[in-house]
Amino acid sequence: MRWLSLNSFSEVNFEHPGYPIYRAFIIPYRRGADLYDVVEVGADEVERWREMLEKLKAFLSDAMESLSENGKELRDYEILELIGDLISLFLRAPLNREVLPSVAPSPLKAYAFIRLIGLEAGEWERLELDPLGFTYTFYHSRMRGYLKGCGQHSKLAKVLSNLEATELSDILESCWLLIPADTRPVLNTASLISHLLLTSAIAWSMAINRGIESRRDLALLRLAALLHDIGKPFNYREHVRASLEVAERLLSRLLPDRDVKTISKIIEEHHYPKTELGNIVKHADAFASAIDRLRRLLGYGYFKSIKEKLEDAARALNYDGLDKAFNDWDFWRRVYEEYDRDLIRNLSEEFVKSVRKITKNFTITLPENETTKEESKGIGIVLVDVGGIQNFIYRSHSLRQVAAASLVIDSLVMAYMVAYLQYTLGVKYWLPYEALLYTAGGNVELLVPYTLVETIKNRISKLGGYLMKSYGISLRIANTELYENYARTIRELMAMISIKKMHVVYEKYCASIPTDLERGVRKVCQFCFAEVPTMKISTPEGGVEACKICGELNDIGLNIHFKEKYESEISICGKIYRPEDVFDIPWDDEGAYIRASERIMEIISGHDLSELQELGRLAEMRNIAVIKVDGTLIGSLMATCLSIADAYERSARIDLALKRSIEDAVKEVYNGVLKEFSEVDAAKAALSIKIGILYAGGDDAVILAPSWASPLIALVLGREFLYNLGFIRGLSVGVAAANPKANIWSLIDASSELMRRAKSKSKEGVEKGLAESMVCFDIVEAGDLSSSTINERFEALRREKLTAQPLSMKDFEKMLSSILSSELEYSKIAHISYLASRNIKILEKDAVKRDLIERVWEVQKRLKDIRRAIIETLQAAKSMIIKMGNVKRYERYILLIAYIYACRQAARIKNGPYEFIKSIIPDSLDAPSNLSDVDRLIKIIGGGVI
Repeated sequence: MRWLSLNSFSEVNFEHPGYPIYRAFIIPYRRGADLYDVVEVGADEVERWREMLEKLKAFLSDAMESLSENGKELRDYEILELIGDLISLFLRAPLNREVLPSVAPSPLKAYAFIRLIGLEAGEWERLELDPLGFTYTFYHSRMRGYLKGCGQHSKLAKVLSNLEATELSDILESCWLLIPADTRPVLNTASLISHLLLTSAIAWSMAINRGIESRRDLALLRLAALLHDIGKPFNYREHVRASLEVAERLLSRLLPDRDVKTISKIIEEHHYPKTELGNIVKHADAFASAIDRLRRLLGYGYFKSIKEKLEDAARALNYDGLDKAFNDWDFWRRVYEEYDRDLIRNLSEEFVKSVRKITKNFTITLPENETTKEESKGIGIVLVDVGGIQNFIYRSHSLRQVAAASLVIDSLVMAYMVAYLQYTLGVKYWLPYEALLYTAGGNVELLVPYTLVETIKNRISKLGGYLMKSYGISLRIANTELYENYARTIRELMAMISIKKMHVVYEKYCASIPTDLERGVRKVCQFCFAEVPTMKISTPEGGVEACKICGELNDIGLNIHFKEKYESEISICGKIYRPEDVFDIPWDDEGAYIRASERIMEIISGHDLSELQELGRLAEMRNIAVIKVDGTLIGSLMATCLSIADAYERSARIDLALKRSIEDAVKEVYNGVLKEFSEVDAAKAALSIKIGILYAGGDDAVILAPSWASPLIALVLGREFLYNLGFIRGLSVGVAAANPKANIWSLIDASSELMRRAKSKSKEGVEKGLAESMVCFDIVEAGDLSSSTINERFEALRREKLTAQPLSMKDFEKMLSSILSSELEYSKIAHISYLASRNIKILEKDAVKRDLIERVWEVQKRLKDIRRAIIETLQAAKSMIIKMGNVKRYERYILLIAYIYACRQAARIKNGPYEFIKSIIPDSLDAPSNLSDVDRLIKIIGGGVI
């Protein structure tokens, strides 16, 4: 057979279509230090596609070998369904990039584990309505037990590891973003991978609507649809032939020859079908293309200029109308060779810029003509919105349980509900993984035939009733027709979900309020303070009474929270470190004087063993910071998607923008410390941040970090997220710092309020077309910081015009650089901040070089002098006002008098801090200053030392 002679994808030749291939980006694409609206696709991008195919082949081979390794036997159609799910799962891997893949297995990994190991009938019945039990099973007893029992070198372990490999994620991300489904302007905004997944989901739905019930036929059809254009990057013009070659090479030795032949036949005839399955793929391909390639938009007045330029080209090249020319490969070749070599690029660029302008930076939907009636395809979109997430995650005051609850929600949305629907529908139909268009951010979006909509809604309602009664989690369901105009589909779904959110839920969550009294006092769970305690949980402080839910969350958290992070291998700048080895502090050794389990907050705040041994003598307690971030107007960004491919891409890019910015922040801290300190010191600084990541995904994150590093982290996150999203959306960042013994929940509450303040300012910029990341920060040296104290402090400072917060990242960076006398370079800011936070007595005790100690002293002296000068200047100004007697609106004159005092001191003391003080007092009496902001920022950078 011909596919047996095809030994490698390297034998598939790349053939150019005769004109440049461009990928256009609705959201500007970052490549290195530059942003692009359009990128030319060349040999390098095609080679990445080839590399991706090689890895996909190896992934599928390892997965199938793992079945034999575990003695798992499947029916022929189940093997076809499994391969379809694995291909879809593999292609969607970069949509779920992990910040700490070696610590907590991602829900993506859990789902792969389920598909390859499977569930016994009795086991699924036990876990069917138990997301917590499901999470515990696959994050502890099943997955961890298997990996420990079979070793990390089993085929299954390799499959799971490859899913989260950074190298694979980078390759797939490149293929997602740089390989278009079409080469024509306007149509080249859609990703080829997205088109393959959507075509498969639509083909499956169409087949069921046509009455095909054979799971084998449905699985063969689905694989053909998944692979129908898989060879397109090698030869866009003859892509059917290229796709045949690739599909046959991919599936050979995985499936029987007869199945490969059937799939190949469907691919071969999908443009000119001779069979029913081929006809279905043709129609699914056409519908998917109509949804994603936006050809209809050329008929709207907003894009009249693009259409007219194409019509001019068609006339100049003697074509009878644009419609005929548009679908002719030779037209595009001749446009390039004979008419205008830059027309395709220019029109591609004009289209994406027009979309941004018309939608007002994606704050309003693209106005479209909806008078044209579409013929129903019998395909629906079902949207499941998960409510009550924040209440569930923060039900307990235990950070371990917060991390566990966050994982339970991710697991519920990304793995549990997928498996739940597949297994409950699996008696008759197997729901393809690609039919779940979106599973993240508290939403599940499915594409299914209308004949299954009610069945799916009933299944979800059953699950929702249990979740509401047990955990206070609601599942709101909406469905509508899948229209060619996807924006219309989304508008209808959002309207329905909004109505659902306003409905009063009859079955409300009711905590099991204790009725028994002990010495006249009701006993309650000591974590949530709501439920009846049913068990005792061992903590460093002793046994603590807990309810069933908090107990289960605690069990899950034991395996993914600080202990697991501390004992795992973590990658930083390409090097692998184990925190327990780097810090040289055992987690819970009974014979150890200092144990990490009891000092984890101090370790996150930046203490090492040497400092912990000297606490209360040579060393003071370092400060810890809570950094809370959330994207600005991300809801409107997603609500204005033009197509499913556009929605896929925006969702992935938002998630990747955040996670890449976190990786960049850790890298800059590491490199900054490395400038004058050892690799171990750099690793300690970076690991303290990685250990402190409570949650990061989508557009939001909560991170505990050393106070000294938090300004740099906030800066990198804010700037890089904005840059990664092409300056379309920024982040709102709140930073709250305090002593590590302070109430961490008050600190999280404070960071939320600071983030809210940043977001209110950031929204204004987006609505004016000026997207920017904003930051708001505060610190308390004694007591607790909370949302109420934040509001009181900022109101008082605002009255006296001593704060200009929230700050744009541009202004924040200038402030940081001015304070630290540093260049506008991340690692340099990290370097000076680290010096500012060092304990000189500990450095002397550890026999650090004298010149380095002097550098630390110089940096700290400058910062202390600035703080002292600010305090002195403000005290002098207020003292003068008091001496003047009863002055109305005295706050108005504080800055004026402070400026005069700073000028006098600057004249007296050359090269002192007063010139800096002058520079941060505005000329206008009504404008706010940064005097208090600088003072607090220095305290945050000092980390408890200054």
